[in-house]
Amino acid sequence: MDTTILSIQGVAVLQPTNVMVYLEMRKSDPNGEQIGHLMRRYVRVVAFQGSMQVLIIVIMSRFATEL
Repeated sequence: MDTTILSIQGVAVLQPTNVMVYLEMRKSDPNGEQIGHLMRRYVRVVAFQGSMQVLIIVIMSRFATEL
């Protein structure tokens, strides 16, 4: 379940955000406010993914030691 959430976030949120930031930065007059908004969303999702990965490690180690 957790890895499915991480995969969906990666494909549905992180990759499109990277592409949008890249395309905005390639413009002759990039909108810094829009780039900042996109990057704040990106950082929040990455932080959530990091916490989910730690949770996965904790769950796996509990299974390994208690079973």
